[in-house]
Parts: sequence; structure tokens; C-alpha cells
Amino acid sequence: DLNDIEFNSMYAINATNVTNEPTDFLNEGFLTTYRQTSTGVDETQIIVGMSTANYYKQWMRHKKAGSWNGWKLIIDGGALSFADGNASFTGDVVLDGGFLNAKHVSNLTIAAGAITVSGTKHSVGNEGAAATDNLDTINGGSTYDIIILTTKSNAEDVIIRHGVGNIHLAGGLDFTLGNVKDNIMLFKYETGSWSTMSSSNNV
Repeated sequence: DLNDIEFNSMYAINATNVTNEPTDFLNEGFLTTYRQTSTGVDETQIIVGMSTANYYKQWMRHKKAGSWNGWKLIIDGGALSFADGNASFTGDVVLDGGFLNAKHVSNLTIAAGAITVSGTKHSVGNEGAAATDNLDTINGGSTYDIIILTTKSNAEDVIIRHGVGNIHLAGGLDFTLGNVKDNIMLFKYETGSWSTMSSSNNV
């Protein structure tokens, strides 16, 4: 039982002969347990997958006040994942191959001319699934955040209006997301306004 390890150690483990391992841990790996010297009871466990099914994967969990929290996958197939909070880097971030991927966060529905964003990529639907609707205000996000918006449906035109709320668009002109291939990228300034970085109307 991995819960019973209460000292600094490293073990070779197999999913077939341990309990309380991550649910997606398959076959073999190494388990390292660290006890926090300042408290004498709090611990951290890290599993590094070594089999073909788990190669490059790593999981971590912590024990606080006598209770283990859940396992979190921190590296998945060579990709570093941050389960909590933000990642900050000093200096350049260089992509040596691969892509910069902004995963779709959610579909948002306009309510009284506004939406609230919670990540980089959202699709936007009209209030009551109307054929056209105005988007005047974008809530959420922090200074210097970047968002990409598309329409949720070819049947719903989202008219992003310049200067009505906190959106300021290129050339002072409104922009319409008229089909699912249209997109707009916006940047949030210190003033709290969102301004155009790029936009594209596509057939």
C-alpha cells in the first residue's frame, strides 16, 4: 500500500502488486517518497513511469496533516502539465518543434451583451440562440492576457462592437463572427479594454 510508506525511499513498483497508485498508472515505474524534515510527517510522492504504456509520464501527490491528496499527472508523454496555478518563466520560451496549442476552454453564451472568459480559446453563442447578437463587453481575464474567439454556430452571427463596452477594434470598426471559421484574437491592456491583435473572416 503506497499510503503506508512513511520514510524517504525509492522503490521499483508494478501496478499489479501495489494499491493506492494513480488510476492511469500501468505496468512498471519508480516510486520516490520524501518526508518533509520541518514537520516530520508531511510527505511527497512521485511516480515515474518506465513501461511503454507509461513512458515519460510522472505523477505527484502530497500528504498533509496525515491525509494524502489525489494523484496529479504532472508530465504526460513528454509534455509538462501544471495542474494548479500558473507557470512563470524568466527569459525566452523556445519551441524546438511542435506547436503552440490553445485548447478550447468552453462555449460561452452572450448575456445582455457580455461574456466572461476563463481561458484563451472560447466559442461564443448568441443569447437565446438568436440569428444575430451584439457582444459589447468581455469580463474576466487579467492584464496582458490573450483570447481567441469564434462563433459557436454558422447559424449565429456574433457582432463584436467597437467602443460600446470595453472592446476596441482595429480601425474603429465592428467585427462579425459569421461562421465557425471566423476568428478574432484580442489583447487585454492595463486599462481593462480588449483590443484587436488579429481578425479573420473565412468562408
